[in-house]
Amino acid sequence: MTQEEIQEYNKKCAEFIGVFDEETDRFVFDTKLFNVQSYSFSEKHHKKQLCFDVGWDWIMEIVEKIEELDIVASFQIENPTIYIWKSSEESDFEDIEIDIFDKTKKEAVVEAINQFLIFYNEKV
Repeated sequence: MTQEEIQEYNKKCAEFIGVFDEETDRFVFDTKLFNVQSYSFSEKHHKKQLCFDVGWDWIMEIVEKIEELDIVASFQIENPTIYIWKSSEESDFEDIEIDIFDKTKKEAVVEAINQFLIFYNEKV
């Protein structure tokens, strides 16, 4: 991913699990990991503040939030593929399968999350 794509991915993740406070221009998270903390999304500091592309704790917060949605049956990490399965035939969500032959497991999970969030943001 390019720096621009990483920044956009981190923003999508923050929007997915957080609340943007326009008064402070910050994202506010209230989850197990973040425990009511706020993070800036300035272009200058986003990499230090938002780590949804590099930190397993951060990545798993997104995975767990995805798994809580009614449209997803499971998010499975099985070598050599990452899967996000839809919960029913009624959903217009397509199953996501990411091969991890040419990337690390972390890169594949981030790619799967990114593909899911693109779908999710278009449909919700």
